[in-house]
Amino acid sequence: MKNRRALGLILSVLVIAYCSNCSADRYPVDSETLGAAVVQIKKEGYETSPYHDRSETSIYYQETGLFSQLYGNEQIEKHLLGEELREAWIWHVTAEKELLLFTNENTGKQPTVSVYTLETGEIRHLVTLEEGNEAACKAVNDRYLVWLESSSMYWTDGFLHISDFVTGEDRVFHTYTTDETHGMVFSQNPNRCVILDGTVYFDDIVGIDREKDILQINLYAYEISSGEISMVKKQAQHPLALEGQLLWFEMEDKTKSPLLVSQQEGVLQRISNLGMTTVSSTGRYLAYYDWLNTPEADSLFSMVGEEKAYDAKDFLTIGAMGIRLLQNGEFTYVLLTKKQIGQLEGDATCLVWDSAQTPQFYDIKRRQIIRMDDLPEGDHLSVLGDEHIGFCYYSDSGLTIYLIEKPK
Repeated sequence: MKNRRALGLILSVLVIAYCSNCSADRYPVDSETLGAAVVQIKKEGYETSPYHDRSETSIYYQETGLFSQLYGNEQIEKHLLGEELREAWIWHVTAEKELLLFTNENTGKQPTVSVYTLETGEIRHLVTLEEGNEAACKAVNDRYLVWLESSSMYWTDGFLHISDFVTGEDRVFHTYTTDETHGMVFSQNPNRCVILDGTVYFDDIVGIDREKDILQINLYAYEISSGEISMVKKQAQHPLALEGQLLWFEMEDKTKSPLLVSQQEGVLQRISNLGMTTVSSTGRYLAYYDWLNTPEADSLFSMVGEEKAYDAKDFLTIGAMGIRLLQNGEFTYVLLTKKQIGQLEGDATCLVWDSAQTPQFYDIKRRQIIRMDDLPEGDHLSVLGDEHIGFCYYSDSGLTIYLIEKPK
């Protein structure tokens, strides 16, 4: 189940970067360009920002604290979901402590999108999919769920659904464009959607520009009440919502640099290269998840005692991963780690991420990295809900989720 999240993150790096040769099985830029991009990320502050703590594997740019001391372990709720849901993919936790989840055919039953009530153990199926179909959450709020369905585990096609929690209606509102020659999508598209003011904003890869060697990807708006779809802009993608504004990414023709664009204010930021960065919105902040290559990671961790030559392969090897926040044009650096971390989620209160270490999250108001010192160390998935953070552990005996209230 964790591989599913990791694959989505890798693919998002490629789609945003307008991948060279339009292929999803290689990095989007050559080693020289990739190296330059990582140097630019380094100059933006991982090297110059002061840090509070460091080890051989992690640098903490913010203070760290233990959950047991700051909040109290009595606030942790433990729920064992049982064998039937041992491979459930939890998408969201509602304020009522209901889990919005997807179960695939590995459970021995048809795949479903369902709601599981933690207090009663009741499960309610929203949609039952055809055998072998896959699903991924694209956006959710207190009224709607936008999700993607594919008839293949390789995501060779895609159907965007919207489910109404109030009426119970579920409908497909868009089918991803396919290459007529090969009968499949031009590239897998993990970019999330945005629900804003009764409209769903989404992108679709509609072709390949062979002359420029880039994917053709357009941004669309689906008005929920009327069911109408309109074009927002060609060659625009990866919609985000920031303080009620719609943002997206474009590519500058001359420099090939990705541009962060606001529907209201125009270009907000030029990013040197997104081949090593993914960007998400917390509603009030932009969260950057950076992948640094081996030479730069070695330099930042001072693990190279003397000058060393690096070849092209080293520049394509991820040496460390970093997290930073952008608000009002200023970056706040959170951490840099040589340990694997996965999908990053956030809102106005906190950031959470998957990892194979002791679970932790970033409390934005406290400006502290909080370590869940009483939870098991090891592979886990983190999920951000309306009022809770969930840490999910998978085993043969079932799925265990630990819930805590989000920081106030």
